[in-house]
Amino acid sequence: MKRFIFLAFLATALLGGELADLRDECKAGNKQTCESLSNAIKNLELACEKGGAQNAMACAGLGYFYEFDKEFTKAVARYEKACELGVVRACVYLGLLYQNGQGTAQDHKKANELFAKACEKDVAEGCASLAYSYGKGLGVYPDGKKTNELFAKACELGEETACYNLALSYAMGDGVEKDASKAAQIFAASCERGHVRSCADLGVCYYKGEGVARDYAKAAELFYKACKLGDALACSNLGFAYEKGQGVKKDRKFAKGFYERGCELGEFSACEYVKGFR
Repeated sequence: MKRFIFLAFLATALLGGELADLRDECKAGNKQTCESLSNAIKNLELACEKGGAQNAMACAGLGYFYEFDKEFTKAVARYEKACELGVVRACVYLGLLYQNGQGTAQDHKKANELFAKACEKDVAEGCASLAYSYGKGLGVYPDGKKTNELFAKACELGEETACYNLALSYAMGDGVEKDASKAAQIFAASCERGHVRSCADLGVCYYKGEGVARDYAKAAELFYKACKLGDALACSNLGFAYEKGQGVKKDRKFAKGFYERGCELGEFSACEYVKGFR
């Protein structure tokens, strides 16, 4: 069932993405592509209007395309039909439009109902989105315990951002009893699965000795991994490690280079450190 849900989502994204690619070529002046795009949308609209489970993906793909094209009113209508026809991830996308008031009046209660429907069907994004609502008090009373329960479920279903947020909750004691060791374990597992921010924060755990034994070399290794993948703060932290010789050989040239990289990626502290090298 989970594999089917994932494949359904993938098909939706690919279909909507292909239409978006055609749209871009059309705007660039390719008349033949414009005609192909027009025919594709027309056929998908006919299929969606016809209804039935066999045409549900046509509605979902159109919703994805219209949302990408910022035609939110149309996106709402197509997602709504796709959701009704059983494309559960379309329910999540529809919920997000309700949450943001895009193409429809903002309605957090409606959004949460859609997120809950998807979460009950084991769609990770539905659980994660509902967790966000409970965390921020959007249409529900803020509830830290419920937030983390939902993050935990979304994490189990493969939503790495939910794993990261759950780890943060344990690190800060937000809605759960503070447990630095548990936080480090979750960061480590998520980092292994490729979540960049988790690698960066695991590096901080090793640097500070929170939940793990202090290990500057391991911290620098994790900062390097996250920096290489585009995490600005990790680049700044790695620059600091090279400047101070913590876990790596002291090297002002490397320090400046990593500070500059962090600054380029938008980390203010890195920009401030760069000034100290002038």
